[in-house]
Amino acid sequence: MFLCIQRGKAPIRRQLRDQLEALIREGALPPGTRLPSSRVLAGILRISRNTVLEVYDSLVAEGILEPAGAAGTFVAAHRAQAAGAAGRGEQRGDCAAGWQAALSAAARRLTTGAPGTTPPYDPGTDGTCAHWWDERSAEEFRLCLNGVLRRAGLAVLGYAPPEGYGPLREWISGYMRDRGIRVSPREVLIVNGAQQALDLVSRTFIDPGDLVLVQEPVDPNVAACFRHAGAELRGIPVSPSGLDLQSLATALTERVPKLVYLVPTLHRPTGVTMDLATRLRLLECARHHGFLVLEDAFGDELCYPGHLVPPLKAHAGSGQVMYVGSMSRSLFPGIRIGWVVADPDVILALGAAKRTSDRCSSPLLQAALYEFCRRGLYRRHLARLRRVSRARGDALAAALERHLPPRASWHVTDGGTSAWITLPPGVDCLRLLDAADGTGVRIEPGLRYFLNGGGTRHLRLKCGEPSRAETEVASLAALITFLDTHEATLRDPVRGEEKPKEE
Repeated sequence: MFLCIQRGKAPIRRQLRDQLEALIREGALPPGTRLPSSRVLAGILRISRNTVLEVYDSLVAEGILEPAGAAGTFVAAHRAQAAGAAGRGEQRGDCAAGWQAALSAAARRLTTGAPGTTPPYDPGTDGTCAHWWDERSAEEFRLCLNGVLRRAGLAVLGYAPPEGYGPLREWISGYMRDRGIRVSPREVLIVNGAQQALDLVSRTFIDPGDLVLVQEPVDPNVAACFRHAGAELRGIPVSPSGLDLQSLATALTERVPKLVYLVPTLHRPTGVTMDLATRLRLLECARHHGFLVLEDAFGDELCYPGHLVPPLKAHAGSGQVMYVGSMSRSLFPGIRIGWVVADPDVILALGAAKRTSDRCSSPLLQAALYEFCRRGLYRRHLARLRRVSRARGDALAAALERHLPPRASWHVTDGGTSAWITLPPGVDCLRLLDAADGTGVRIEPGLRYFLNGGGTRHLRLKCGEPSRAETEVASLAALITFLDTHEATLRDPVRGEEKPKEE
C-alpha cells in the first residue's frame, strides 16, 4: 500500500480513510486483500493506533472492509464489482488488479502488510549507523581499490566463482580461527551482506509451513525474510542470559522447529549478550532434537568490553550451526560483502541457491577488501570503531541515567550503537513517536520488533554524537514524563478504563 499522511493538512482520520477508499476503488487493493494490522499500520505511518482502529471500524460499518477475527481485516468480497466498474476503460486499474492476482502467496505476505513485514526503506530507521563510517578507513579502502585495478585490470571486472574470491575466503577462514572457529576456505561462502545469507538459508532449508524459532524481539527484516519463505514464526523471549530456556523447552515439547535464528552477541535490538551456559544448553537441545541453528554475528566485531564469548560455531560438535558475518555492518554498509561459515555440504547447497539469483559477488570489491584486510587495515579500523562506540555509548548511558524518569528502564548495547528503553506502564511508543516528531530525537517504535503484537512499551533510541546525547535524551525524557502524567489523567479512577482520545 502507498499511504502518505501529511500533518497540518486535512485531519489525519480523513486522510487515511480517503486514501484507503481510493486504493480500493481503483483496484490497487482488490477484494480479499488483507490490510495491515492496526498496530503495524500505525507504526508505519507514525500515527495513533486509535486513529487506525476508528477508520477501520467506519469502513467495516459501511461494508467496505470485512473483519475476520484473529485472521485480520480484509477488503470486502462484494467490492469486486464496484472496483471492476470503476476500472472499466482505465487500463491502469486493470493492470493493478492483474499483477495483484498474479502475486505468489509468499510475495502477497510482503505486499499486503502481514504482521512483521517492513515499512518502505528509510535511511533514518534502518540498522546502519552513520558513525560506523570512518573517513580514514574510506581513504585507505580507496587506495586498495585503485591498486587492485592497476595490478589486476580486467581480471577483477569479469565473473568470479559464486563461492567467492579465493584469497578473501582464505583470509576469512584465518579470521574465524582467531575467534575459535576451526574452518577451511571451502567452508566459507561469500555473500552480498548478511541479508542475502538469510535469504539463501531460507530458500535452501525452509519449506512452507516449517516452524522457525527466533529470539523476540527480532529484526523485522529477518522476520520478513523467513515469512517470505513460508515459515511459521514463533518468538522465544530474550532474557538477561540471552534466551529464555524455559520458553524454549516448552516450545520444543509442542513442536520441533526446522531452524532457530539467534543473535547471541549484542542482540538487536536489546543489546543482550548470551552467556556461555545458555549457549551450551542451546547446542545440547539442537543436537538432541535435530534442528538447525543460524547464528547471526551482528554485533561480534562491535563489542568492546572484556573478552568476547566464543561463538556458538566455535564449540565442538556444532555442525548444525551456520554462522553469518558481514563487513557491511562493521566497515561500510555499501560494500555489501558478508560470509557464511558452515559444513562443506551446506556451503555447496547455499552456493547452488546463490547461483539462481546472483552469478557472483563483486570480484573487484572482494579483491579490494582482501587487500584492505591483508594489510591489517581492517583490524585497525575495528580498534578505532570500538573507541568511538565506547565514547558514544558511555555518553548515552550517562545521559539516560541523569534524565530518564525512574518508571522507565533502559539498556545501552555494549557496541554503543543504541539503547533499548522500556517505557512506564501506560505510555505507548506510538504516541511518543508522534510527540517526538520534529524534535530530532531518533527513535523506533518497539512494536516493529515483535511478531504478533506487543512491544508498545518499548522503543529503540539511536546513538548520535556524544555532544548531542545530553540534549536528545533530555528531550526524550521530558516527552516520556509528559505522556506518563497525561495518560494517568485520561484513565477513569474508578474503572481503570481509558477515556476516548481526540485526534
